[in-house]
Amino acid sequence: MKKLSISIEPKQIILPLTIFFSLIFSLVAFFVSYKGTHRTFFFESVDSNEVFIEKRFVPKSPYQDKITTYIEELLLGPQTPRLKPVFSRGTTLISCFERKHTLYVNLSKDLLKAEGEVSDFAVAERIFKENIFKNFRQIDIIEIYIDGIHSYEK
Repeated sequence: MKKLSISIEPKQIILPLTIFFSLIFSLVAFFVSYKGTHRTFFFESVDSNEVFIEKRFVPKSPYQDKITTYIEELLLGPQTPRLKPVFSRGTTLISCFERKHTLYVNLSKDLLKAEGEVSDFAVAERIFKENIFKNFRQIDIIEIYIDGIHSYEK
């Protein structure tokens, strides 16, 4: 009976090992230096009732989760001229949390002020929800509160 032997020379193993360690190093460097993500924002046009898309880089925050950071960026309004902010300028996020695929969002009462070019509340609510649903697929339901009061009770 013959013994089967495989001999590998050191030169044959250097290239695969170099490629393997380069890949590992690249993945570690990517995840360590990850600073945010590109997100899609939807805003209503001033000139028509059409909804337009804005793409933005949203930086990663060490103090907030992704949804909270996204909503605060959305409340800043559009960067593109001739697009309306979703809610009145000055509207702030009081609190936001997710439980069982439902997002609970508590916004300041400043959103009720109709200052400047803003969408009416029904349209603004629809656009706000569209923004969240398109960017965070795990969310199925969004409950909006205004200073702690459910938005449908106003």
